[in-house]
Amino acid sequence: MQTDSQSSSIQISHLSADVGLQEVLDEYKISLRRRCECVTEGSDETGSGTLLNRIYTELYITEGQIEEVNTQHEVRQLETVSKMKTLHDTPIKVHDIFKALPDQQRHVRVVLTNGVAGAGKTFSVQKFSLDWAEGLENQDVSVLVVLLFRELNLIKDEHYSLLTLLHVFHPTLQKVTAEQLAACKPLFIFDGLDESRRSLDFNNSEVVSDVTQTSSVDLLLTNLIKGNLLPSALVWITSRPAAANQIPPTCVDRVTEVRGFTDAQKEEYFRRRKKNKYDGGHETELTEADTEVLVKLGRLAFEHLAGEAGV
Repeated sequence: MQTDSQSSSIQISHLSADVGLQEVLDEYKISLRRRCECVTEGSDETGSGTLLNRIYTELYITEGQIEEVNTQHEVRQLETVSKMKTLHDTPIKVHDIFKALPDQQRHVRVVLTNGVAGAGKTFSVQKFSLDWAEGLENQDVSVLVVLLFRELNLIKDEHYSLLTLLHVFHPTLQKVTAEQLAACKPLFIFDGLDESRRSLDFNNSEVVSDVTQTSSVDLLLTNLIKGNLLPSALVWITSRPAAANQIPPTCVDRVTEVRGFTDAQKEEYFRRRKKNKYDGGHETELTEADTEVLVKLGRLAFEHLAGEAGV
């Protein structure tokens, strides 16, 4: 039986741990904000850092995806998109992708976001992360961890625990303990599934359920997505359409699709981007990045016009 003094000691210990964790997370948010607040335009040599919030424009994201999208080449998809039926056409804001719609009661734990190259998937991840780090959105999430598949490719045959993996890619979180990670509500964002060279075998029955348990990175990822590892964690995966079928539908609670800009969003994007050039004192000549954006927006405009014409 605990005495009053023992009970008080336990409470003080828990309070100190919470304070220590909060200090770590505050430092991490500062680090994440610095990482996400700027984007680079142009080539690495001549590009200039631009504040994301100055040029970011809300993208047109819908719940559901276009049928047969996983089996088609992306260029062909743009040409035939108007002929395909959509499963849903419900717009959803990037900050709300883990929130159930008014007519839905289900819990959304795993979200898979599709989009063709250049549609804005990574920018959406960056904006989501920045707003969390600045304390503006999704503050029910304790810690937000972004992991790029192209970085995970660098890990060959080494075995890690999820906690160690977290420490390796985000050194600011090295003081987070296994107990703290298991008790909080983390969000793991895996960006660029189409760039993955990992073998995600969801039929493998080996279970990893402890954040300190060492295994292959592939097993860590599949167990995290399946909910065996950190069942309280939210998981967001982005991918080009052709690679999205690597994740079984039974493991996904919501599929969203980044479909580019609506006409109003295109106008807002260009208004923010040319304004940015004048305010920043840059030359008004089109950079390589500008040209690339124009080409991509031209494709989206073609898709829109084809849809109206019923091609």
